[in-house]
Formats: sequence, structure tokens, C-alpha cells
Amino acid sequence: PLVFEISVPEPNTRLFIDNQETTSTGLQRHFRTPPLQGKETMTYSIRAEWNDGQNKVTHTKQISGRPGENVRVDFQK
Repeated sequence: PLVFEISVPEPNTRLFIDNQETTSTGLQRHFRTPPLQGKETMTYSIRAEWNDGQNKVTHTKQISGRPGENVRVDFQK
């Protein structure tokens, strides 16, 4: 599998991977893909949504990796 280590700005940030909402909470999230075949590079769309106090903020990143890799994704910056 491919493992994502995702940092988000708020503990209640909504996180979506390929448009599927995750159930995890907190500032650090981990997501492991199902087993992947071969060494082909896979690309996932990761979207984070949170409230900055007055407005809804949405950021989306396209993240690529290969089976066995740990990929860090930072939405805090």
C-alpha cells in the first residue's frame, strides 16, 4: 500500500480522498491505500475543508506515490 501522512490546520477539518470523506479527526491523519499491484505511480486527489472563523476554506492537492512509500501532505501552510 501507499501511506499518506496528512497535516491539517484544525482538528475538525473535513478530509476527502478521491471525493470520499474520511472519518479520522485531529491535526495529523493517516491513510493507507488498499494493496496496489506493481510499482506503478498512483495519483490521489486530497481535499481539506475547514472554517477559518468566518469563511469556509477548501484546498485540494493532487498527490502521487508508489506502493511502499510514505507521502507527507501538509495543508497547514
